[in-house]
Amino acid sequence: MGDRMTELEGAVLGVIWSLGPITAYGVVQRFAASTTRGWSSSTGAIYPAIKRLTREGFIESTPELEDRRSTRRLTLTEAGKTALRDWIMGLEDWMGGSAVDPVRTRMNYIGILSRAQQLALVEKARGNARRALDEIANFEPDPGHHREGVAIAARGVQADVEARIRWLDQTLALLER
Repeated sequence: MGDRMTELEGAVLGVIWSLGPITAYGVVQRFAASTTRGWSSSTGAIYPAIKRLTREGFIESTPELEDRRSTRRLTLTEAGKTALRDWIMGLEDWMGGSAVDPVRTRMNYIGILSRAQQLALVEKARGNARRALDEIANFEPDPGHHREGVAIAARGVQADVEARIRWLDQTLALLER
């Protein structure tokens, strides 16, 4: 690609590699089912990414035979596989730090809330995190998905959420003083 591949584009290539051949709608559905909420599963994000990656020669799109809706199956080209490998290996320095976190961002400004509202916010965040842990525990990867990679990534998500719960427990203890 002329510019550096975005995280979304790299993830789209990864989904197509691991589940392909797959339709563009199938890619959208896979993002929607993800336990990582930072990904946009909107058609306004995924479909344009697929079109760009196809134009760049990373995705091959073939018509589904005997389909009147003009459904197309997506697979990675050799250039797409190379681009996916390059994206995976292209960790930048900033990627060792913390990602955008809407809960942590809100915590910066809880001084505007009453103590009761602050405690309610932390309790709600803890409940959300506990539900996320349950969702992670019950997550079933798509058939054919690269199981080892999914298991490694799922453990990372679980560790993030467990760390969030510990942080929220510490936050609650501070607020209750």
